[in-house]
Amino acid sequence: RPENPVTPHAHRFIESPWVDTRMMRSLESMLAPENPEGFRRDYERASPQGRYAKPEEVARLMLFLASDESAHCTGSTYGIDGGRAAQ
Repeated sequence: RPENPVTPHAHRFIESPWVDTRMMRSLESMLAPENPEGFRRDYERASPQGRYAKPEEVARLMLFLASDESAHCTGSTYGIDGGRAAQ
């Protein structure tokens, strides 16, 4: 019998590629050194919510997933992308 991929241990993944942090400013400068502000504006225009995720939004999901209230949430990826994956 093959091993069951779902274990008693919770496996939860958060996918949040664009979060409004100092690290994002560095990435903008690396990806578009000639116009990092334009890079951000282009992303925000393409995002259904029109902005990067806020760090506290990611933190709230992490707190929920770490709590007993999420005990039945396992083996999933949770995206915080302002609706971009649904486009």
